[in-house]
Amino acid sequence: MFHLKTMVGLQKIVVLHTLKPRFHRRNYTPELGTF
Repeated sequence: MFHLKTMVGLQKIVVLHTLKPRFHRRNYTPELGTF
């Protein structure tokens, strides 16, 4: 179970890192910058 939880956690981190540049490129606002 611990392995599954760590995998899900890594996926969330990867998703956040991949979404960051896209949000900044499309429409940059201070609110989105906080993410």
